[in-house]
Amino acid sequence: LFFLLESLWSMHHHVCDPRTFVLLFLSVVCHSCIKSQFISTWANHLCIMLRNDPEFAAWYIGYIQQANVIRTYVLPSSPSEIVRVKVADTIIAAMNSAAPLEQHLWPRYKDTLSFDSDKRASVLGQQTPVLNLLDHLISLLDPCREHWQTFRQYFRLFHEFSKLGPLARTALMEADIGSRFANWFNSP
Repeated sequence: LFFLLESLWSMHHHVCDPRTFVLLFLSVVCHSCIKSQFISTWANHLCIMLRNDPEFAAWYIGYIQQANVIRTYVLPSSPSEIVRVKVADTIIAAMNSAAPLEQHLWPRYKDTLSFDSDKRASVLGQQTPVLNLLDHLISLLDPCREHWQTFRQYFRLFHEFSKLGPLARTALMEADIGSRFANWFNSP
């Protein structure tokens, strides 16, 4: 299967539905921890798909939250560093692609900090998968404590979010991320 899909990609064929590709990537490639070359190839292809389709990227961000992908593959419960790095790469590609669809709403983030994603969408008039991802990442702060030796990719997601621009950095400040990190590092 892997060789067939790789040969189709090399010929620039549309291999399968993007959502099916995500399921294959997460359940077969990452979960099995097969050779790193496959993980890299699949992740790189997924990153290209995410960069080229902001709507698909927004769907992917919602899916990874629903399927608990960050806890499973980014936090060090995944034994393979290449899996953690490459899954984080796909999340970053999705954030970069989907952010422009919702950045005009980010100044109102502070008004919706305590809301779940559905209530935020009703107040703001549309779904905000990237802001919801930020909330999801913050909610994982305490669970990530048990994996402190190898949680580099988790904090990389916050760093990459901050690089989305001034509105992203303002959202991080409104979420009080600085004091949350300080409390996290100072607590037992």
